[in-house]
Amino acid sequence: MHQINIFTKSLFFTDQKDSEFKKETVKTKQVDVKKFNKIISNFVDGLCKNYCIDSQKIEIDNISFVEDLKNESNLNQKFKDFLFQGLYLIDVDEDCGLISFKREPEKIIFIHTDFIPVFNFIARENTVVVIPFNVPFDLKENKSNKKRQYIHFTLKYAY
Repeated sequence: MHQINIFTKSLFFTDQKDSEFKKETVKTKQVDVKKFNKIISNFVDGLCKNYCIDSQKIEIDNISFVEDLKNESNLNQKFKDFLFQGLYLIDVDEDCGLISFKREPEKIIFIHTDFIPVFNFIARENTVVVIPFNVPFDLKENKSNKKRQYIHFTLKYAY
């Protein structure tokens, strides 16, 4: 599992490869929730361990397939009451656009006091990126002629 430490506690990136899941998801433009949960379960367990959270109390929610054409970014962040939001980049060109994290000086980011001012991550196929609820980020417009396809999801406490 790959990690990049830009916070007090790591922001996780990891490679997840399941070609059959990818093929089915791209074809139907729907996410098989059971398969998706299985694919990222180890990743979620590692994330929870890093943040000292009981993974049995975490639920994967708001799972949606998203497709961006050239010069588009369809990522809408309109969810409430979640701990993390994530992107599973299914089919992307490396030149499709950046995932950009930018600390806003007037905001205090709880827990993440050493968050560097600006950080950009190049979108890579088969990568999962998870962002804590209180860290603003932006998925830049797709610069590739190829569709950028990904799954957006949230992690929240299961009540």
